[in-house]
Amino acid sequence: LQTLKAESTWVLTPKTTLDGQKATLILDLGDDIYIIGLWDDTSLITVKVKVTGPRTGVWMGTRVEPDVADDCTKQTTFEEACFSGEDPQKNVAPVDVWAKRAPSHYALAWRALVNDKRAQLVLGLGGNIFIVGIVEEE
Repeated sequence: LQTLKAESTWVLTPKTTLDGQKATLILDLGDDIYIIGLWDDTSLITVKVKVTGPRTGVWMGTRVEPDVADDCTKQTTFEEACFSGEDPQKNVAPVDVWAKRAPSHYALAWRALVNDKRAQLVLGLGGNIFIVGIVEEE
């Protein structure tokens, strides 16, 4: 069975911090799961988080790697394999989540129907979530 990763509905912003410092590395794994990293010239701290709202997330794991590959210290080459090293078994580097809704990948066509009537009111909330309405005339 092969599956595709779900698109994330939240996008982390540059305000996101790790252990009180600006996160230097962010990787979206899909389904609102992110690996957030901080390279301090001596070790790489990475935290896996599931983002659940604009300021909330659920900790999924932490890794500390003193002997880090150079590729894992740069945003352009940061990948899932960089989530490696010692597992402290607890959240030793808290993440302060700052997220916003991901832009919608879809747009509703002008001819979208609700109960066989053309949608007249459309509000895109981001993350492919829309409020759609019709106006009933008496």
